[in-house]
Amino acid sequence: MARKEARYSWGYRYIFKPEHVGASFQGYVAEHRLVCEIKLGRQIESHEVVHHINGKRGDNSPENLIVCSRREHYHADKKMQRTLKRNQRLSCKKVGILNQSGDVSTYYKSITEAAKKNGVSISAISRALQVGRKSAGKQFVFTK
Repeated sequence: MARKEARYSWGYRYIFKPEHVGASFQGYVAEHRLVCEIKLGRQIESHEVVHHINGKRGDNSPENLIVCSRREHYHADKKMQRTLKRNQRLSCKKVGILNQSGDVSTYYKSITEAAKKNGVSISAISRALQVGRKSAGKQFVFTK
């Protein structure tokens, strides 16, 4: 029998493995479930869910996957959605760096641009803006 190709649906990769207990009626199993089963050395139970830590469904590396309950997965996804929304809101605002006299010395179109030009992560600048602290030794502020 010819080897069947992997299938993709909603960003997930499915492997043809009809002998697997969790296979669909067509014989496919989600790759992230298989990776977790190998990592844990046991089968994933029906009440367990595999969560992609970085939110990228195509990243099935073992260190990116955790097994959790449906409730834990729901809360993890909600937290990730809130973080993404906050970062999207913040990333479109103009940002500046204050000099020692309190004036804005450098302007950036977005947090993303400021992060790239200063070698700092977007989340580090976001946190610094929210709490009014320095990031990478610089005081970032929202500008108009």
